[in-house]
Amino acid sequence: MIDRVFYVSTATPQATSSRVARIFSVARARNGSNDITGFLLFDGECFLQYLEGDFDALHTLVARIVADDAHRTIKMLPSPAIANRHVQSFSAGFCEAGIIGEISAIATSSPERAITAVLGRKELFDLQ
Repeated sequence: MIDRVFYVSTATPQATSSRVARIFSVARARNGSNDITGFLLFDGECFLQYLEGDFDALHTLVARIVADDAHRTIKMLPSPAIANRHVQSFSAGFCEAGIIGEISAIATSSPERAITAVLGRKELFDLQ
């Protein structure tokens, strides 16, 4: 089984554009080396992240995420384990304001629908 983490958080003043660019860069490198796939979005006010991978690797990553002062009010969304990955790589990027609220509302009732909403609308995101 593949474990998952899905959360939304509110950015703090420490989430400057240069800091967020560093977060994206580090996330791409670390997640790739730990076989963690998914995506990280930022709309200037909120982060939304969906991750798939090994339980221990995800647990270690979540501890780092919770300790990061770039965001607060981390809301974990329902995300039960799955048999096969939905996302084959890791990407991070910016999106329009309001998109994260829309996706997190969908994710509260259905992580799969939220993932489909992101992956089906990649043109709205600056994913790399």
